Amino acid sequence: MQKLRLVEPEGGNLIAAGANRLNIMVGAGDTGGSFELIEETCQPGFVSRMHKHDTRSQTFYIIEGSAEVTVGEKSFTAEQGACVHVPPGVPHQIESEGGMKMLMVFSPGGMEALFQAVEDLTPEQKADPEFTRALSASHDTIMMDSESKGTVLG
Repeated sequence: MQKLRLVEPEGGNLIAAGANRLNIMVGAGDTGGSFELIEETCQPGFVSRMHKHDTRSQTFYIIEGSAEVTVGEKSFTAEQGACVHVPPGVPHQIESEGGMKMLMVFSPGGMEALFQAVEDLTPEQKADPEFTRALSASHDTIMMDSESKGTVLG
């Protein structure tokens, strides 16, 4: 069941996951699971691990800053105002040397559960790439290698 949700500026459900700050603007519970809208502020030097989502698409809209984005075999710079849509099953990675803010739409929803789980990790768990790989996989985020510079959220 879908429900009305109004989020004021600086509102939403804030999650500090890794070095990044996530704001769940519209959660899966608000849309009957069909999608979720998350604002993410990435610190300078942010690097995600190369990963894919088998059952959901992910769309990024860059609000501030820029990022180097790899989707499948293509790499490009996404500047402020750029929008990138990644279909299910396609590997992708984001890197932002100067930091950035983006909106992300996941469809179907449910990724907020991963971000909440990451917020609750101990420092030792966050530093363990195999632990974060297993945690991520349990939330439809499949790490493609162990060689990437980042962890779950950089």
